[in-house]
Amino acid sequence: MLTLAEAGAEQVFVTLKDDFAGQFASEGVVEIAGTAPYESRRKLSFHALGRLSGRWNELWALHMERRRHEQLVAMHDQLEHSERLVARMARSSRRDARLAVRAHERAAGSKLPTSGLRRCRQVAGAARPARKRAHLLQACELRTTERAAARTVRLAERRITRHRQEALSNGLLASDYARRALSD
Repeated sequence: MLTLAEAGAEQVFVTLKDDFAGQFASEGVVEIAGTAPYESRRKLSFHALGRLSGRWNELWALHMERRRHEQLVAMHDQLEHSERLVARMARSSRRDARLAVRAHERAAGSKLPTSGLRRCRQVAGAARPARKRAHLLQACELRTTERAAARTVRLAERRITRHRQEALSNGLLASDYARRALSD
């Protein structure tokens, strides 16, 4: 019924037929006494519908909160997926830069310091001959690219973790709202 209301139904007609047998098949009662005071025994569906209508506002609010959290789960899943793509591209860029740095260092015949860009450029700038210096300067620039890619990977992995935690949290909240709606 909540789904029908969510879809826009202004009214929902509910029959209380448990089966098609019996004198009062559609009346919500199992039997009515033949003498005064005409006591009746109600069907279980009659009581269930009464509880539903008595809690409608509460159930509707819980239903809408559950839907909101389900949408947040989907959104965080999509964001996590896009961050995974960013991280994958950054890892690829970092790997390519690292391989290029090693290739330039092999071509120059020496390794560069890993301490920082300024120190890297000092060592490369002092190298002789000019070809060796050019390879080492190119390796310094590629090392900068490698470090930027590594930083992008770290940031993307943090965002992935955050989105995964948010999706889990909202999933638990959606489950909690569904459980509360089912409880009396």
